[in-house]
Amino acid sequence: MTDLVGDVQAAIDAGLTTAPPSKIERNELYSVIVPNGGTHHLVDTEKYADLPWRQSGCYRPATVDALIAVIERFQNDTTTIWVHPTSGKVIAVFNDSDAEQPGWRDHRAALQLQRTPEWEHWCSKDNIQMSQQAFAEHIEDGLLELVEPAAAEMLELAQTIEATQGANFRSAIRLDNGQVQARYEETIDTKAGQSGQLTIPTEFKLAVAPFLGENPYSVTARFRYRLSSGKLTLGYRLDRPDAVVRDALDKIAERLSSHFADLPVLIGEPA
Repeated sequence: MTDLVGDVQAAIDAGLTTAPPSKIERNELYSVIVPNGGTHHLVDTEKYADLPWRQSGCYRPATVDALIAVIERFQNDTTTIWVHPTSGKVIAVFNDSDAEQPGWRDHRAALQLQRTPEWEHWCSKDNIQMSQQAFAEHIEDGLLELVEPAAAEMLELAQTIEATQGANFRSAIRLDNGQVQARYEETIDTKAGQSGQLTIPTEFKLAVAPFLGENPYSVTARFRYRLSSGKLTLGYRLDRPDAVVRDALDKIAERLSSHFADLPVLIGEPA
């Protein structure tokens, strides 16, 4: 009896291996019984097709202009655009759900806005006290973004701050115009040397873009100083940089709404 069963199975297997190929219907899922155990296998025929059955995947443009180009290429009646209010992420979903039918929501373009090196430079030392040398070097490295006082004046100030780093600061007073005047005395060979004063402006203004590819913003930085045991430390406090980022994102959302008048531009993130 066992031999008979084996012979029958061998005949079945031989028939299956010599069976002619059959056409597989597009967009179908098949359950196949494999000989020698009768195991069921699900066969997804998409990977055997010449082309995918539908579009999917996520494009990752680097700028808003590049994102607009991708949306123009794939937009349709189910496309939605999402702008996150704080993270700097902008996502277009080309096969989103609507009120009439669900969508796969897996064909997308996602832009992660990148902070500019200039923005990172000034934010990295926001509200941090620095030594005279470190502060001077920081100002010199960011001269191109300085608007007021002019870059030449700020460079001169930075050089003066750096030149007096070995001086003994005696006092610091705020003048009527808001500037701070720090008085110092240089020490030469352990003896008191030349006295002088260092005038620090109340604030300075920057022109800096928070995101790559976007326009610069006017940002005010207010000077901060501390005098302790004859040592002067300096810093600055940016005036609401978070508000600048939010405004830049709002403007991007307005730009997308204006460019794609027929598409919903939403604040938040998609499902």
